[in-house]
Amino acid sequence: MSSDLKFIELNVEKKYPVKELFLDDLAEIEYILPSLHDDFLYRGGPRLITEDYLIAYEMEKGEILVFDRQGEPLHRINRSGEGPEEFFYVFDILYDPIVDELYVSTLEKIQVYSIKGEYKRSIPVKSNFISRIQLFDEHNFLCHDNYGYYPNPFFLVSRESGQIAEDIDIRYETKLEMYIQRQDGEMIYTNTGPQTNIVRVKEGFILTDYSVDTVYLYTPEKQLTPVLMRAPSITTQNPYIYLNSYLESPSYLFMNTVSNEFDWNTGRGFPQTNLMLDRKDGKVYEQKIWLKEYKGKELSLSPGMQSRVSGSMSGLLVFSPEELQEALEEGKLSGQLKDIVSRMDEESNMLVLLFRFK
Repeated sequence: MSSDLKFIELNVEKKYPVKELFLDDLAEIEYILPSLHDDFLYRGGPRLITEDYLIAYEMEKGEILVFDRQGEPLHRINRSGEGPEEFFYVFDILYDPIVDELYVSTLEKIQVYSIKGEYKRSIPVKSNFISRIQLFDEHNFLCHDNYGYYPNPFFLVSRESGQIAEDIDIRYETKLEMYIQRQDGEMIYTNTGPQTNIVRVKEGFILTDYSVDTVYLYTPEKQLTPVLMRAPSITTQNPYIYLNSYLESPSYLFMNTVSNEFDWNTGRGFPQTNLMLDRKDGKVYEQKIWLKEYKGKELSLSPGMQSRVSGSMSGLLVFSPEELQEALEEGKLSGQLKDIVSRMDEESNMLVLLFRFK
């Protein structure tokens, strides 16, 4: 942990003063609009952005789409299915450019392809699936189990064998479930709020399991250090308020709290509060973040933004063509963003805003 930041104690129930900032002042901004050549169309945000590629998953067709960093189509990986070289459902996508291996986390295995989609091998996993994986080093994945299949919530898994290489000593007394379920006849419906358990930071990874009140830093040297303690204890709350912590910048740490409640009648739930800690004075604020080229657009910076970007101190946002066209017509856009949106139409892919804190 950086020497200018002490151990954090955060009350997730407290009301904090509001602080307003422009993302443009905090970060360098890059817009990426993936092209539509040869039906390279997808909905939602990209699954991964690296130094060289933007990678998306088109769920309806079961295709992984690879673009370059300027948004030009490169490769379509159509490996959907239940065969030995295929994936049935995609949980996470990772890429290691050093060995040209694209890792697709799916049921019961991690499939490995080249960036062009050439099948390399399958890595079996111990249980049905691992809820989250990150590249840890040349030999291991860093994994989180959100469902209690494994003895520890965090562990390293071999990139070759799929076996657990090392348990990370973070344990809970009782596994708390951060989701809401409803049964209708034989059908069980589940809803969850935004959840981020592993966040890459400059000095390693921030590990958060909601059943534990302490948040840890795990370094490349495999040192585990407590960096944050939430209060009150989550076991005393009803409903639970869990903490996603944190997206790192040189000046601030951006976090959000989520109340684990959902109204099935209205379809609304999981209310969030977006917070930030000033690294200079150690004070916590409720964040209001704006974009200079999009008048009136409030952004919410949270650690989930980093999970699909390689490298630390960065993140992404996505905007739908429908939203941007409406904002253009209402005169809310200016500068580079206005120029880009003026060339878009309703059939365009989502516009990606990639930011790197400065």
